[in-house]
Amino acid sequence: MRRKLMLGMLSMTCFLAVMLSELQVKAGTNILYQEDYIALHKANINRFIDNSCNEINVKLLQDLHGNVFQVVETGDKGYYIFDEVSGRYLEQAPESPSPYLGLDENLYYFGPMNYYQEIGGVFKHTILTEEISTEIADSIQEDFSNKIGVVREDTDLEGLTAFTQKNITKKMLEKTYNETQANYKNIYVPNYTYIKNAIYPLNTDGTCGYTAACIVLNYWNKSGYYMIDNKFLDENGDLKIERESEDIFTLQDQLLEYGKTNNSTGMKISNVVNKYCDEYGIDATANYHLLANSVYEEMEAGHPVIIFGNFDNVSSPEQERINHAMTFYGEHIVGDSSTVTYMIVHYGWPGYEEIIVTSGLLGSSTVIVPN
Repeated sequence: MRRKLMLGMLSMTCFLAVMLSELQVKAGTNILYQEDYIALHKANINRFIDNSCNEINVKLLQDLHGNVFQVVETGDKGYYIFDEVSGRYLEQAPESPSPYLGLDENLYYFGPMNYYQEIGGVFKHTILTEEISTEIADSIQEDFSNKIGVVREDTDLEGLTAFTQKNITKKMLEKTYNETQANYKNIYVPNYTYIKNAIYPLNTDGTCGYTAACIVLNYWNKSGYYMIDNKFLDENGDLKIERESEDIFTLQDQLLEYGKTNNSTGMKISNVVNKYCDEYGIDATANYHLLANSVYEEMEAGHPVIIFGNFDNVSSPEQERINHAMTFYGEHIVGDSSTVTYMIVHYGWPGYEEIIVTSGLLGSSTVIVPN
């Protein structure tokens, strides 16, 4: 059974373990200095695990959602991963070298067996040296966030699975890595790179609906359908991106003339595109839908969809959500027997051409289809 969601979080990798019931620091403890943490960890580890532990090194780990963890290394052998929010140790491996041994910068933790370092925008497994894509990293993160959220809310540790592993083997790590790689797939409209790699007039002052319309019309034009008058194309057959004069302007300028204002909805962009098609003799039709009606069906039929709603502002951490229009052109499918599908979109901004939508509220949509 396959669920198609607009709200909620991705989940992919199995969270192999959670907590050690014996090892717990009072949640919410605010310790300001590293030496205080070292003393705390040394006391706990000596008390509950290894009475001869003397050498302690603490490094900070992070995830993609701003969570911070500590890896406590006891020399060349032994490590423990500590969650500052819950005050609990997520992992202990007293006889295994730390997966972060010898590493100091850009260290990421996505749960047991998922130890990574970010190097030049790529996540590399610290032991296997294998790389994962951004999509897989996002999926691992979402699953980890869900699980760590439950752990932080549950003060009763009974019944939780303890991750107490004396030695982490390469075979164990490879198994987790391979399961992670195999547990998702992406599907797209045909020739989806025409959207992903599109050249288009920039979204300025809230013209996102018009920008998305340009991207979709350009997609169909490059797919072999006459959708764009030559006056809007450069010598390479790409959309012109800037107005050159009063008489030489962009497709987006033309659509804005029909729409009168920068703001847009599914109905408005549908009407604008139909006016454009009528004036320039384009054999196509634009239709709009309310809420999430038909968007997945349209995409699976090979039609990119312009979606309008309230979504994550991926370009700025200062404003979490924005009202925005963007182009839905693929599906990120997670799971095996029970799968969940999320949208892959072009945000209409440079650098955000292939983004998995993990949360949001869909208000309306526009579909442009050749007749």
